[in-house]
Amino acid sequence: MNAEKSFDFFLKSDFKGFNEDEWLAICGSKVVAHGADLRAVIAKSKKLCGVERPLFTRVSKIAHYLHA
Repeated sequence: MNAEKSFDFFLKSDFKGFNEDEWLAICGSKVVAHGADLRAVIAKSKKLCGVERPLFTRVSKIAHYLHA
């Protein structure tokens, strides 16, 4: 199931390369879109994920500390 793969990738990933409070769209084991504007991230991810439903999450302060 792809949702499980996306969530597993989310749990294991280090998001230090992304800015705090940035939105991420994850399809499988890849971040396909990111940015401050959720609507723009959704639009871009629809083009890149096809029929897959991406996992959307926001990078928080805690994500940076967990992988320090």
